[in-house]
Amino acid sequence: MAGWLEKCGTVAKDAKILDIGCGNGALLCALAERGFTNLWGTDYCQEAIELAERVTNSEGVGAKLVVTDILTAQMSQFDDAPFDVCTDKGTYDAISLCPEDSCSKRKQYVTSVASLLTDRGIYIITSCNWTGEEIEQQFEPYFVHRASIPATPTFQFGGKTGQTVSTLVLQKNQL
Repeated sequence: MAGWLEKCGTVAKDAKILDIGCGNGALLCALAERGFTNLWGTDYCQEAIELAERVTNSEGVGAKLVVTDILTAQMSQFDDAPFDVCTDKGTYDAISLCPEDSCSKRKQYVTSVASLLTDRGIYIITSCNWTGEEIEQQFEPYFVHRASIPATPTFQFGGKTGQTVSTLVLQKNQL
């Protein structure tokens, strides 16, 4: 994700970036290493945010970290300014596995992420539960496919080549 953002040529170094489900803050550190400066992380788990604070502080990364449930997140929690980029490396997967009404929670996730992004903002998702095509379908009509980030390793089965992880770059649709 960080490498793609660095190489895509359309994301400014001061772009406002939110890592959804930031966990230990490793992606925020990787983004900072590539020169990105307006970094935010969110997680519903207080302990994860505390860990991310320790990790990012030890690396000299000035990320802003917020404890919130992405399903109910409000722009006011993030200085009332939308994000240019949102990333997710497993939060959507976790929501997808929720035993109680996961279908409506997935839909709420999509609308919540869309509400946090600027018009035409970028959303990058990595999933080990969904194919790229399934992700695209689930994020319509709010997002359109912009790019796929190749995963390694790949495998072959039944004459087809596949991968165990899908990483897509989606762009917010102007509805």
